[in-house]
Amino acid sequence: MDKNNESKRLYYRQSGAAFMLAGLLLLIEAVHIATGWIWMLAAFILAVIVTIVYAVVSSVRIERRQRE
Repeated sequence: MDKNNESKRLYYRQSGAAFMLAGLLLLIEAVHIATGWIWMLAAFILAVIVTIVYAVVSSVRIERRQRE
């Protein structure tokens, strides 16, 4: 497999995980709005932090792998 296809695969995997996490964010917020449970707001904030950390760490790992 050539290096270009490998780098695309990494970005596709990152995009898929990011969209999955974004969908989870929307689901959590919908449950929070529908039920009014305050603890769902905490879960939403935690999920936002996890999504941001994942995006940054994943981007750094992809860049490091491409430099090798």
